[in-house]
Formats: sequence, C-alpha cells, structure tokens
Amino acid sequence: MQRTISQRQIAPLLKMQLSNSVVEDAVDLFLQELRYVAESTRPDVLICAPPSDLRDALKDRPNRQVLDQNGSSFARQFDFHDLLKAKAMALRVPVQLIWPQTYDSSVRVRQRRRPNRDRKLQDEATRAWNLHTALYYKSGGTPWRLVRDSTQLTSCCVGISFYESLERDRLLTSVAHVFNERGEGVVVRGGQATISKEDRQPHLDYNDAQFLLGQCARSGRRVP
Repeated sequence: MQRTISQRQIAPLLKMQLSNSVVEDAVDLFLQELRYVAESTRPDVLICAPPSDLRDALKDRPNRQVLDQNGSSFARQFDFHDLLKAKAMALRVPVQLIWPQTYDSSVRVRQRRRPNRDRKLQDEATRAWNLHTALYYKSGGTPWRLVRDSTQLTSCCVGISFYESLERDRLLTSVAHVFNERGEGVVVRGGQATISKEDRQPHLDYNDAQFLLGQCARSGRRVP
C-alpha cells in the first residue's frame, strides 16, 4: 500500500523556473502513484508526503508572478496542495498531505513575510492530535463524543476559514463547517472579511457574523 517517488524523478522539477506548468507536472507525478495505490489496494485514505525541497520550490509567494509555456505571466500562481486535492477528487479517496515539518523537528520553515525568521510550529502533541484526528475522520470515522440520547443534540460546533479571491483583492469567508454532537456536518458560505489593523487577523463585521452564525444554527438543526 505504498509507492515511492525517487529524488531522481523530482530533481528536474527543482531546476526549472517556477511556472504553473511545473506545478502541474509535480502534481501529476504524485497523482500517478496515488492513483495506483487507490486502484490496487482500495485504501480508506491516501497520505502524500512530498520532500522539503519540492515544497520550497513550489510554495506560494504573495504577489509572485509565474510564467506559462508561452512566456506569458500570470498574477496567480497554482498551489501544489490545492491542485493535488482537486485532481485527486477523481480517485474518490480522501487525501492527506503531510510536509516534513509535521513529523521532523529538524526541518525549518521560514515565515512568509519575514524569510529570515523560522515559523513557529505547534508542539508535537498538538500536531499528532490534529493529524490523527484528520486521518480518522477522512477514513470514515466519527470523532469521539459522549454517549447521549438523540433528543439531547442541543449544540453544534462551527469552524470558519478564509480565502482570497482569484484577483487577491478580496478576503472571503470560505466555509463554515458545522458539526452537531453526532459528528455529522454541513457546510455554509459566508460574506466578505477584512484584515484588522490591530491584530492583522481576518474578521467579519457584526452583520455578516450574525448572518453566518444564523445560517449555521439553522443548518445545524437540519443535519440528519
């Protein structure tokens, strides 16, 4: 249930000028092996573990332009993680991407805005919890909960994430993941967010936050 991509296969990609076609080539390289495992062993979840040098060569950089095969520039660079997840949907098996810094404390990751500084990682226990909970959920399990009667499902949990528009001129509320006490969930969309000048974190204004949580509460009650 394991396939290996050799450094010899990856090396040519590291020598090429960053472009969307290079990102696509890297994705297709891994997708080929993921497809082999999915079709030959029928796993519950696929784990993809690229090396650090590939991450450094392909990682997204703010406002960086890349070139296509004809030399035309793009304002938007393809993201390896997003493109791999999108193409792998055809396999109908969940994919978990794991970079070396998750399991190897010796790997250093630079901050995006301050390249001369290392990015602070979560402690090992938190990383282990997040990773294994994700694997358990993606493989079809329901996260642990207290045993309760179905008539007592009176609360829901909401997780909100954000993303930039393709033009990178707007910050939007991507999805709110709503889970009831059974671990079953739905997804709702929110409105536009802004970066606060005080803490540099994305926030919704009062009306948009109220609307989003109202949608979550109504959706949570409709979860089967």
